[in-house]
Amino acid sequence: GAVVINDGAFEALKKNASLLPIGIVEVKNDFEKDDVVSILLENGEEVARGMVNYSSKDCKTLIGKHSDDIEKLIGHKNYDAIITRDNIIMT
Repeated sequence: GAVVINDGAFEALKKNASLLPIGIVEVKNDFEKDDVVSILLENGEEVARGMVNYSSKDCKTLIGKHSDDIEKLIGHKNYDAIITRDNIIMT
């Protein structure tokens, strides 16, 4: 699976930040919590990989949303981030 991110999220990742739902513009394929996914720019370039805190189904619901809305939107909240910074490797 993969998540496609906007430019703001990419700039944040380069500064060792976590990937928040607001930075995601698309979710590709299916994955489960704790799977390793590709992190892609909108042009398709892979810039990182990371272990996700939410399934692809949940991520699709959270696209572009604020972290404060996670529990309201999907009924549970394990993390503020889709992928926490400690689980991201830049490629």
